[in-house]
Amino acid sequence: MYPITRPKFSPYLLDNISSNPVSAYALRRLTVKYTGPLVRVRRSSDNAEEDIKFTNQGLLDTAQLTAFIGANNGLVTTWYDQSPSRFPVTQATAAYQPTLVSSGTVNIINGKPTVAFLKSSTQYLDNTSAVSVLSSMAVASNTTATYIGYAGLVTDTATIINGLLGDDLNNFLYVLTGNHHVNGVNTNITPMSGTLFVATERNTVANRAWTGVNIGKQSSYNFRTWNGNISEVINLSSFSLGARRQIELNQGKYYGVTV
Repeated sequence: MYPITRPKFSPYLLDNISSNPVSAYALRRLTVKYTGPLVRVRRSSDNAEEDIKFTNQGLLDTAQLTAFIGANNGLVTTWYDQSPSRFPVTQATAAYQPTLVSSGTVNIINGKPTVAFLKSSTQYLDNTSAVSVLSSMAVASNTTATYIGYAGLVTDTATIINGLLGDDLNNFLYVLTGNHHVNGVNTNITPMSGTLFVATERNTVANRAWTGVNIGKQSSYNFRTWNGNISEVINLSSFSLGARRQIELNQGKYYGVTV
């Protein structure tokens, strides 16, 4: 008899999907191929910075994080990309940096760390390098009941805005008409204010050439910024229903969201 060979299963999300990630940002390890830090944070008391790694379980090392920040605020200067692109999003201006630790306490939603973006302070992270994206996934929450004027994960391509997490003109979750899902349902109905949700969007144009990734705002208008939490963002250069569902289920299980 021949031995039965079973496919290897990785505990990390990106190792188990066939679609290619263009960029991937999270406060957990997403692939065994990535061994670098998850984020770089600035301590508000003296502006010192430190890369924060993941634990042996692949989780954000909150012990390292809080030991470094102390009773101060911890602001994100870099959110590292775990995809092969190594396409980090950054923010050099202190006033525009989103928050991971508030007065010594890690920002938490549904029991997991999250990055808080404040619209009134125009907080965002970006990378202006060109990239081709077909599908985007995000785990986020908004602290207001409307999405008008709030943009969270978008980019500009000529006069067309692609992405998700807020429409600058209408009260919809998505900016571009396409294949949208919220918590596994094909819809663009706005989730309840303050509720963590899993959102996915497929662009109507295959491999749309993005002029850069913006997390927290629309690149062209600083007043169109997110007001809430963003926990995870994954951009793909290819798309399949199976991969989308696999990502939704993984994110839903990890973040405690029914999808």
